[in-house]
Amino acid sequence: MTIRQANPEDLDDILSLQEKYHVSNLTVIEQQEKGFVTMKVTSDQFLELIQKRGVFIAIVDNILAAYALSSDWRFYRQWAIIKEMEAVLPTFTLNNAILKVDNSFQYGPVCIDEAYRGRNILAYLFQAIERYYAKKYAYSITFINKKNERSLRAHAKQTPLSIVGSFGFNENEYFALASELGARVY
Repeated sequence: MTIRQANPEDLDDILSLQEKYHVSNLTVIEQQEKGFVTMKVTSDQFLELIQKRGVFIAIVDNILAAYALSSDWRFYRQWAIIKEMEAVLPTFTLNNAILKVDNSFQYGPVCIDEAYRGRNILAYLFQAIERYYAKKYAYSITFINKKNERSLRAHAKQTPLSIVGSFGFNENEYFALASELGARVY
């Protein structure tokens, strides 16, 4: 397995994996069984984030097994859900510290092909992302749809992220999760 930052040549495989697990392409039962991603990222947005070094991928046997996105809050503000999360962010604390846009970066979405699950790919991706941002930020922040129990379980098991609050958006409820960079549960 290789964990690395993506390059433009990886784009088609990343888009295919996103489509395979996007909530709009799965039945409710498939969503429960497989997990899902809710954020729809366009080719141009992926390319912009690849240029910013914010797309991390896992390659297994020369096949893209997973991707995870990460960036500063400015990049993510193009999605309305991020604006909503940013508005409530100062109400969240971790280890008595108030979470803010200037002390944190946004992590996610992450998508792992079900054929490669059970190999700790999420932990390896998260570690790589954390190492990349450790000199600039103190905290990583993400959100998970409360209906996405598979993602919640995986993050609880393979990352140091913990629930710091919740918020609503578009008739859905989301957990906000955060971790202090350098914290370990792996």
